[in-house]
Amino acid sequence: MISPIDGRYKENVKELEKYFSEEAFTKYRLDFEVKYLHKICNVFDVKLDDSRLKEFTNEDIEEIKKIELKINHDVKAIEYFISSRINEEANNFIHFGLTSEDANNIAYSLMIKDFLKEVYFPQTEKIICELNAMYEKYNKIVMLGRTHGQPASPTTLGKEMFNFSDRLNKNLKLIKSIKIEGKINGAVGNWNSFKFAEPNIDWQKFSRDFITELGLEPAMITTQINPDVNLLNIMTIIVNFNNVLVDMCQDIWNYISIGYFSQKKKEEEVGSSTMPHKVNPINFENAEGNLKIANGLLQTFVNTLAISRYQRDLSNSTIKRNYGVSFAHSILAYKNIMKGLDKIYPNEIIIFEDLEKHPEILTEAYQTYLRRLNYPNPYELFKNVSRGEKVTLEDFHSIIEKLNVSDEHKSELKRLRPQNYVGY
Repeated sequence: MISPIDGRYKENVKELEKYFSEEAFTKYRLDFEVKYLHKICNVFDVKLDDSRLKEFTNEDIEEIKKIELKINHDVKAIEYFISSRINEEANNFIHFGLTSEDANNIAYSLMIKDFLKEVYFPQTEKIICELNAMYEKYNKIVMLGRTHGQPASPTTLGKEMFNFSDRLNKNLKLIKSIKIEGKINGAVGNWNSFKFAEPNIDWQKFSRDFITELGLEPAMITTQINPDVNLLNIMTIIVNFNNVLVDMCQDIWNYISIGYFSQKKKEEEVGSSTMPHKVNPINFENAEGNLKIANGLLQTFVNTLAISRYQRDLSNSTIKRNYGVSFAHSILAYKNIMKGLDKIYPNEIIIFEDLEKHPEILTEAYQTYLRRLNYPNPYELFKNVSRGEKVTLEDFHSIIEKLNVSDEHKSELKRLRPQNYVGY
C-alpha cells in the first residue's frame, strides 16, 4: 500500500470503506440506477422484473468490474450489468436520458450524506461532549491566562476547553443545516433528450420529485455537472471545524509542555528510542498532522470543483475520487484527539504555583478599579512599577497604602489575589 490510510492506519478508519471505497462507489451508482429504472418504468407504464437485482453482492461488483475492463467505461458497465438481470421489455429504459454524471453526482452526494450522518456527526459530537465534560470538571481550576505568550489575566481551565467546544458546536450546526444536492438533467443540464423523447411530461418536476425522494436537495440549474454549491460549503465549514481542532491541539500541547496537564502513562509503552523518561503528546501531534492533510485536500476540492470548462470536463472526476482520503484523515484525527483527551489530567499544584508567581496580572484590576473612582492616571501609575519588572504582592500593597482613596477602597484592592480575579 502506498497511502498510510490503506496501510498503517487502515484499521483506524475501516468503517469508511462502506462509503468511499471503489466497491462502495459502484454500489451507490448501481443502487441509483435501479431506483431510477423503477421510476422511469412507472412513468412509461413498462413492466419491470428486477427479481435478480434485490441485493448486491461482492460477486456482482466483480462482474461489473470485468465488464468495465472490457469496455473501458464504469457507468456503462453498470448499465450492461443491469441489462443482464432484467426482462427485455425494460432494457431500453435503463439510464434513460441520463449522462454518466447524473449517476456519479447522485452517488457521491448520497455517499457523503450517509457518511456525515452515520460516522462524521457521531465522531465530532463525541469531542464536543468530552470538552463540555471537561468544562464542568475543571471550571473551578483558576489558571494564568497568556496573551502573546505572556502572563495575562486569569481564566479557568474549564472555560478554555469550553471556548473550543462552543466554536466546534457552531460549525457543526452549520454543517447539519446544509442539505446536499443532486441533479438528473442530462448531458448539458437542459433535459434535452428527455423533452424530445416525451414532450408531454414535466421532466423538471420528475427530477425534483425523484431527487427529493432520495433525500437530496434538487439542483435544477446546472451544466452537465452538479456545481455542488452546498457540498463545497460543507467542506469549507469542515476546514473551519478542523482548524479549531488544530488550535486546540496546539494549546493542549503547550499546556502539557508547561506542566498544566499531565498524561496518564501505559507501562508497556515507549516514549523515545533513546530517552527513557519521555511521555510525549503524540495523539495531539498525530491529530494536528492529519487535520492539516485533510484540510489541504478539502481546500483543493473547494478551489477546483467549482470550476469546469464550458459545460463539462473531466478534471474534477479524478479529484472527487479522493473525497474518502480527506474524510479518513479527519476521522483519524478525531479519534486521536479523543485518545489524547482521555490521557490528560490537570496538575493543579503547578497551575496554582504559576498563578501565584505573577501578581503583576492584578494591575489590570487595580487601574480599572481606580478609573471608576476617577483617580488620576492609574494606568500609568501601575505601568511604571510593573512593566518588565519583577514585583510582589507586597510591593503592590505598599503602593495601594499610599493611594489617596478611602480605607475601604484600599482594603478591597488588597483583598484581591490572582486566584480570585477570574470574572465569571
